[in-house]
Amino acid sequence: MIQKESFVQKTDKSWLVIQVQRYKESTLCNLLSGMKIEFLLPMQDISYRNSERHLTPILPMIIFICINTSELSKLLKRAPYIRCLRMPNKYTPLTLSNVQLTKIKSTNFEPQRLIQTINDLKMGNK
Repeated sequence: MIQKESFVQKTDKSWLVIQVQRYKESTLCNLLSGMKIEFLLPMQDISYRNSERHLTPILPMIIFICINTSELSKLLKRAPYIRCLRMPNKYTPLTLSNVQLTKIKSTNFEPQRLIQTINDLKMGNK
């Protein structure tokens, strides 16, 4: 009797912390939008002396994405300027739970509160 193996694609998505090459955040955001991948890039509005306004990332080179493993492998092939942040002394990617992401979003992206919340989450992951 011949038995067919069924390959089940893992569709469970998780929030990963992605490190991006400097000044490539907007390029990655455009790519993620095109691939219909949910992401979070906290931005702040900066005013200069000559009254120009400019949006810059609060956490330079860091983007949070909600992705599954098959989408991640496609993304890594299309964007060689990114990498997954990993847990210290481990080979597993740094993932965030929905509760942790809600805490990050609850800071209203005020830079000091956001950085403090992320530091608290890092201390909790140890």
